[in-house]
Amino acid sequence: MVDLYLRENRLRTLLMAQIQDMFDPSTHTLVVGRPRSGKTTVLLYLAAMFYGKGETVVWKDIGEFFEWLSLIEEIPILAFVPMGCKIHYQHPNFEQAEFHPKNLFQLFDSFNPKKINVVVADMFFRDIKASVKFWSKFFHQLLEYRRQPSKGKQPLCLIIDEFSDLSPGKGRLFISEQLPLSNFIGYNLRKFRRFNVRLIASTHALREIHPPVRERFDCYLFKACFPNPNEVPPCLTNYVKLLPKLPKDECIFVDQRHAFSQIRTPMFVEPKRFYDVDVEGRADQLVTLEKEEEEAEEKMWKERTLKLIAYLIENKLLTSKEIAQILNLDSSTVRWFKLTYTKLEDGETADAIG
Repeated sequence: MVDLYLRENRLRTLLMAQIQDMFDPSTHTLVVGRPRSGKTTVLLYLAAMFYGKGETVVWKDIGEFFEWLSLIEEIPILAFVPMGCKIHYQHPNFEQAEFHPKNLFQLFDSFNPKKINVVVADMFFRDIKASVKFWSKFFHQLLEYRRQPSKGKQPLCLIIDEFSDLSPGKGRLFISEQLPLSNFIGYNLRKFRRFNVRLIASTHALREIHPPVRERFDCYLFKACFPNPNEVPPCLTNYVKLLPKLPKDECIFVDQRHAFSQIRTPMFVEPKRFYDVDVEGRADQLVTLEKEEEEAEEKMWKERTLKLIAYLIENKLLTSKEIAQILNLDSSTVRWFKLTYTKLEDGETADAIG
């Protein structure tokens, strides 16, 4: 499939970009283009391409028209929905499974390399805080998961349309929590590469993405768009007037060395919008807790920690010094924890430890 793609793209060349760069292991690619420029066509093609290469493909649903279902006639699809939620859609190549947003390692274990895996979460969120909290946890735990022995061997291709929802540019934040998520993604793109995770993302314009993040992609595909010279890699500064005029089936490809070529973007399937797919359920409550519940959970954790330390010391299973080494504390702090537990037994609350 890759060889065919390379043969098809011996077209008009501005500079000799290495198309193969985009298919190198764990290479991150950003697709840029205005609405209706063919970004989704490219994403669907790349999903099929990397699926054909044997990578585990994971698609982030954006909560709109289920355009990933355009692949359903060609490739089996496994959709993951939050607990208690459901997509009302029937097809021999379609199945869905539930996951709990607080147990993401189980979700990652369930990804199937023989299917296109779609995480359908935003469709079931009404609160932007819940969505940002979920995806922040998703990226943090995906990195931890892939760090584990053997978990990072299978190549994983993560496809994210409307990437600015997760990593908005300057002045485009909806809530402050989006900035830490943007920074985490940008800072850890190299680490994701190390653990065999490929990121394919799309956006309408580079300005819509957090600057430190957009600059860390390896390759770029520019569909028809309206950038100014400050919004493209330096190699394209003198060619920005070409970008609005690109035909729908062509783009400017920029490789890792910032060489570029004008190439054709083939269509694996024609993108469709599925207007009549119904869903049920909400997931906000699965990722957010009321302040009182959070405080109750913290209090319970404190009391359990106190009980464990007291038990280990009273039964002479570990010394204060040994416990301190395990918990990275000093011995006096451990003894203070034990004294605090004694106060608990006398009727005081876990709030005694502050």
